Order: sequence, then C-alpha cells, then structure tokens
Amino acid sequence: MWLKEINLKLRPEQVEQFWRAQTVWDEESARCPGYLGTIQARPSGNEALILIFWEDRQSLERFMRLDHDRIAALAGSEAHYESIRVRQSDAHAVEEQLAAAFRDQST
Repeated sequence: MWLKEINLKLRPEQVEQFWRAQTVWDEESARCPGYLGTIQARPSGNEALILIFWEDRQSLERFMRLDHDRIAALAGSEAHYESIRVRQSDAHAVEEQLAAAFRDQST
C-alpha cells in the first residue's frame, strides 16, 4: 500500500470551498484504478491534512499522469490554498509507526 500525504495552509476566505471541493476529489479518485481511500483532517481552522491510500506506487503514478490535473481543474484546487507540502511513502511503514505510537500512549 502506498500513501500520498498532503499538508495545506488554506486561504482563510477559501476554507469552506476547499472542503466542499474535496467531494470532487473523492468522487473522481474513486473511479481510478488502485485508489483505496482518503482520510481528511483539520489540524486547525485554516490547515488541512489529506491522506490518500493507493494499492501501490504504480497506481499513484498512473493517477498523477492520467487523472490528477483534470480533477484539480474540476475542483478549482489552486484557488483554495496558500501553501502545500506533498510527501509519498510506503503506507506499511506509517502503519507501523502509528501502531507503535498507540502502544506507547497506552502504557
């Protein structure tokens, strides 16, 4: 499993529009081969964290090549944020880190 992590600082006047536009991303991404699901979080009022899970790195690469720009245009994404940071990683490594953190927290 492969993870794409997106951290955004949203434009204050665009926060609600950003979250509404996420439905476009969800609906369109769900039609793409290898897409597994998305977790969305609001760390603070004008920040967003989006975790997108893919079957493997090749699925994400195919999505980026064939679908990403089309969906970004449909969602009007560039208008919603001031800054963006994107990282990719093996989701199994993240899963292990989260499991360890939860274990540590419960002791």
